[in-house]
Amino acid sequence: MDNLYKNMIVYKNPNTKFWIVFVTILSIIYFIVFSKIAHFTNDAFFGGDTWEYQSMGTNFAYGFGIQKFGGLTKFENYKFDKLDEKIINDFNNRAGENDFYRTPAYPLFLGIVYKIFGVEPIIAKYAQLLLISIVAASLPLAGFRLWRQTGLVSGLVASPVYIITNFEFSKYILTESLIIFSIFLLMLSFIYFERNKSTISSVILGIILGFVLLVKGSLIFIPFIIFTLFLFRYYKTRDRALMRRGIIVFTCFIATILPWSIYASTKSNSLIFLSTQESTLLFAYNNEYSLDGCWHPEYISSTNSFYNNDGMENKPSVMRIGNFYLKNPQLFIQIMSQKVVRSLHSFAFLWAYLIGSLLIVLSNLFKKNRATVYKTSIFAIFSLLVLIIISGLNVNSLLYNYYFILFHNTYIVLALLFLGIYSIINSSNDYKLKPPSIFLIISLNFALIMVLFGNDDAVYYSRFIKVIDFIFILLGSHFLINLFFSLKSTKQIKP
Repeated sequence: MDNLYKNMIVYKNPNTKFWIVFVTILSIIYFIVFSKIAHFTNDAFFGGDTWEYQSMGTNFAYGFGIQKFGGLTKFENYKFDKLDEKIINDFNNRAGENDFYRTPAYPLFLGIVYKIFGVEPIIAKYAQLLLISIVAASLPLAGFRLWRQTGLVSGLVASPVYIITNFEFSKYILTESLIIFSIFLLMLSFIYFERNKSTISSVILGIILGFVLLVKGSLIFIPFIIFTLFLFRYYKTRDRALMRRGIIVFTCFIATILPWSIYASTKSNSLIFLSTQESTLLFAYNNEYSLDGCWHPEYISSTNSFYNNDGMENKPSVMRIGNFYLKNPQLFIQIMSQKVVRSLHSFAFLWAYLIGSLLIVLSNLFKKNRATVYKTSIFAIFSLLVLIIISGLNVNSLLYNYYFILFHNTYIVLALLFLGIYSIINSSNDYKLKPPSIFLIISLNFALIMVLFGNDDAVYYSRFIKVIDFIFILLGSHFLINLFFSLKSTKQIKP
């Protein structure tokens, strides 16, 4: 391990050539292996979100322009899996409609793939698998940049676990694969920005921030959290260089999203920042039917639903939702707790990290023997991680039914979540429990998304939050590796 570590360092900096070769080779290996396992089909689901993405990508490839929804060419040209009589009329009647309900990056991604290779959904799925393979293969690099040698080992552990449990994202014509890739780029660019205080690092971070928003509106809070962090740091340090770099990041961020905002606003004759999807989703996840924390659009057709009788049709969405919970306070805890439980139940490494942190901090409070502490923590965490290996055989079927039977109790989940976070916040630096700032930024964004929008299990479990599973796996792996090294060091200490 020491020789491998040394080969990655040139004057204490990562060896760029080595990492390019390493990530490329491992990405190719993952791509070849999992392209055989995935069993891709050369069609796209005619319904859900997919029919919009597929039709927009196909229409772009046929020269009809960007964000054009509906049947502008022969139905068979869209390579849908079936013809659904219930929605085919809507598909044809809306032909050529500008679809600003979706952000543009993923439809454009599909359109470019189809423009180059023809409208073949299987090629798009292979492209998506390649993106996920690159992310998985780059986890050792990310770990190394964050934590050096222990980070390298953590990344080597996290890499295969991540690809095994997340490659199925690529099987669907949905935006998640591109979201994962964009978040990973953001993580690397932020690390680079923190380490390299140059203009180019600021430009890169600003462009990537804009790009992630064009990929998916669910990343909306990340830029605001980062800019708030910049302002807080400036307030504490009065560092003019930091302010200058922050202004560069902000300028590049705006310059990246502004062309799309102008185009969408002009075409729709209304102000559109990213898309028109947010209001609809907010209502669908926060109404009297959302007691399970999931999407319930049936309020729209119900004449007795709250939003159809609140008399606030012209008020902002957030105000109407606040009014809903104000008038129905008994529903707030029930809906919010279900959102948290359903969103987080399937993340083994997150729970291993939280529970392990809790065990260590509690044992430290009771002043138990350190070796016993580490052994107990490793045993508890290992028991959880065995389940993730088992679930990797068939993620979708095993994850929900067997993965966290213990955590189906809402109160247990909420208690463990609260205590785990509290333990991390109040832990000593000696235990290395506290995550990097970019992990906190991204996690906070999705915590807000979880509270506002809840969870979607329609395609895969915890769909909205699972796009940051690589963060949980890398963080949990690093925690586990630190425990292992600490246990090893205690054995070498003579009594």
